[in-house]
Amino acid sequence: MAHTRTSARFFALILAAPVFAGLSTAGPAYAEPDLYAGPHAESGLVVQIADIGAMGTYTYVVDAPGEADPIAYCIDVAADYRPGAPLMEQLWSQAPRISEVAPQLNWVLRNSYPNQTLEATAAGSGASFHEGLSAAEAIAATQAALWHYSDGVTMSSASGTAEEQADVMALYAYLTGPANVGAAEDPPGSLSLETAASIGKSGSRIGPITVSTSSDIVTLSIDGPANVRIISVDGTPLTQAANGDQVYVDVPAGTPAGSATLTASATSVVTSGRIFAPARTEPESTTQTLVLATTKTESMTIELPVTWTAPPPPTSTPATSSPPQTSAPPSSPPQTSTPPSTSPPPATTPPVTTPPPVTTPPITTPPAPTTAPETPTPSAPASTTAPAVAPTSSPPPTTAPTLADTGSDATTTAAWAGGLLAVGSLTLWAGRRTRR
Repeated sequence: MAHTRTSARFFALILAAPVFAGLSTAGPAYAEPDLYAGPHAESGLVVQIADIGAMGTYTYVVDAPGEADPIAYCIDVAADYRPGAPLMEQLWSQAPRISEVAPQLNWVLRNSYPNQTLEATAAGSGASFHEGLSAAEAIAATQAALWHYSDGVTMSSASGTAEEQADVMALYAYLTGPANVGAAEDPPGSLSLETAASIGKSGSRIGPITVSTSSDIVTLSIDGPANVRIISVDGTPLTQAANGDQVYVDVPAGTPAGSATLTASATSVVTSGRIFAPARTEPESTTQTLVLATTKTESMTIELPVTWTAPPPPTSTPATSSPPQTSAPPSSPPQTSTPPSTSPPPATTPPVTTPPPVTTPPITTPPAPTTAPETPTPSAPASTTAPAVAPTSSPPPTTAPTLADTGSDATTTAAWAGGLLAVGSLTLWAGRRTRR
């Protein structure tokens, strides 16, 4: 029975062997890397690390297709560097071994070469250097300072002349001394346009629009009608703005209803915080973990569409219901409403007037005619009968009609005619009385 069990186990192992062999020969699957460890960019002086020994110092090129090759330092003193090894980019938080000292690493990278020029690095340190600070000295001191924080090691000395050694130790003391208070990781670049009113009316401003950015300068442009502009609060045309500025889109009166697109562009500078770790775990693919030592510029663009409406065109209104404001009411037209040239001068057309009344002399009884008989009849005295005849034979005075001016007084002529008629009547009457 024991032999049978042993044989069964033996055959089971033989059958399972190809399976285990297949599992052991199959390697892990990886995505195609985008980054690779490149060659050395520059070399620094050799430094002595306590408990480790002599270490070369360099800056490294990261082969990053599509962008300028970043320049990095090493933050893994125990690993070997293998050019061509695949790399992957990580955040500080994805590297637990160094996340606690990330602020100090950031501070070293920001305040030393090559992120700063050699002159700026020397001036910032406040130390004295022999004939200035050289690139080899700066690289040695900076690499040793990064290892101090990433791996907890200490540099004891550097190679080179006495002056070079002194320069390296002076810069190393500055980068690892009290001045290094740490620097927070650079946040991603930010750019936004914020407004509560992106809709307006023709003849008004749309906004305010607040510009928020991590960059120093934002470039502004607008795509729309030619007369639509970007202006400041005081009406000045703008092509640039800064963080916190408020801008407006000016839509002049008379612009038809439409829309435009406000575009803001800026660049973001990432000083440090990019870590490049090995992308694979095979022994032939492992390499040092690198940290970015130079800046990376990224472009940012954001758009804000705005729209506006146009007021309806004015409608025609009859003058009687809506007279123009410049015209006076019909009951009292202004003197300027009738040009003087439309009326003929008053002197050219004489008015038809009634001549002044002429006083008609009172009608009196004329004296007795001289042709009367010398011996009138005593029973009929003239003084008592003449007045009685005059009122009946003379018509009442009437208003003379208006006649054309002929050079004589028509009213006076009529009065004389009436008097002669009265005299004739008296003469006829007297003659009849004589015959009796």
